[in-house]
Amino acid sequence: GCLNSVIYYCMMVIKGKKVPQNLDAAWKILSNYTKSKDGRIFCLLGKIMKKRNEFKVAKKYYKIGIKLNDPESMYKYGIMMLEKENSKQKIDDGIELLNKAINKEHSKSKVYLTIFEQLKCKQSFKDLPEKIKHFFILQVIKYNKNKEAKITSTQVEMLYENQMLESNDFTNVLSIFDNISLIVDEIFD
Repeated sequence: GCLNSVIYYCMMVIKGKKVPQNLDAAWKILSNYTKSKDGRIFCLLGKIMKKRNEFKVAKKYYKIGIKLNDPESMYKYGIMMLEKENSKQKIDDGIELLNKAINKEHSKSKVYLTIFEQLKCKQSFKDLPEKIKHFFILQVIKYNKNKEAKITSTQVEMLYENQMLESNDFTNVLSIFDNISLIVDEIFD
């Protein structure tokens, strides 16, 4: 009972939606439970480190969660591999982790891989770099109800660096959305 309450409270404080975000407070609380054999603790520590842009440390915590059979850790680490890695083997390892999470009835992993399977039937999607495929899948997951894509200036920068803004494959895959919005994070003079 008590551990579930701690986990729930820390999830709320990490997200910062219904209560103010306080990563330091969540870290302090969760640090008291690292001796537990509950993978959810390590997953939450990984989420904190990811929010702090400390990806290597986040991976370390997700790996501990995976060893403790936590499906959310499998999902988070698998997604990080799909976001950050470029090698075919690492991408396959990320997909494998999502499949392991599905075997533990993790719904977000199932949604991700279902969308991946549907999109990979399109030749334009197949020809995109792995990082861009991941970008599209997340767009579909996040905005699928409205058939729209919302692209932040940071994402535009990533697309530009990957030479996607001039890619016919990229443009063809964009056609699955009815609406595309660019969100400008900075104000220019």
